[in-house]
Amino acid sequence: MAEQLLPQALYLSNMRKAVKIRERMPEDFFKPTNGIIHHFKTMHRYTLEMFRTCQFCPQFREIIHKALIDRNIQASLESQKKLNWCREVRKLVALKTNGDGNCLMHATCQYMWGVQDVDLVLRKALCSTLKETDTRNFKFRWQLESLKSQEFVETGLCYDTRNWNEEWDTLVKMASTDTPTDRSGLQYNSLEEIHIFVLSNILRRPIIVISGEILWIIFHQCLCSLSALMLWC
Repeated sequence: MAEQLLPQALYLSNMRKAVKIRERMPEDFFKPTNGIIHHFKTMHRYTLEMFRTCQFCPQFREIIHKALIDRNIQASLESQKKLNWCREVRKLVALKTNGDGNCLMHATCQYMWGVQDVDLVLRKALCSTLKETDTRNFKFRWQLESLKSQEFVETGLCYDTRNWNEEWDTLVKMASTDTPTDRSGLQYNSLEEIHIFVLSNILRRPIIVISGEILWIIFHQCLCSLSALMLWC
């Protein structure tokens, strides 16, 4: 019965605080008129640190861990020594995150503010940045990295200007809040590496993706738990 009473997400443990954070997020987002990339004015500085659970008895601590932690991803990353392999740094854990296609934004929000991107503030920020700012440097970097990818190297693909422009337009559309046209079953389009890079510039802080040696299709599931890479005492 106790397990059913516990919140199944961290932000549900204090809804009043979660609502205040969600209300502040769009107010803190700044769109300069001088061509500088859109960014957060102050909220990008915060990082969530999990509460201490060692104070609880083992039985209750187990209930909390089961409710909040994505244990499959946690175990997978730790077994492959991708996570918590160094005993000299503080332990990190993988929190459960909605796998609705917006998992990158949910993960980022949870890592910094303890709430998920249910209002699509980060999603809209990414989309507006790609549409309303000068993205030539982003596009150029994306082209260079694409040429190094396995898809280009092994297949001998050769794009002309029109191909590059069409691919870039697709990436911009993927960042929107619209329902995807494919039948992936997700509410939103999953995002790619260039979206992570642009989001990192919006937040003005690095984003580190920790993934195991698994199929690429699992990559976004790993992103779902990046919000969970937090201190757990």
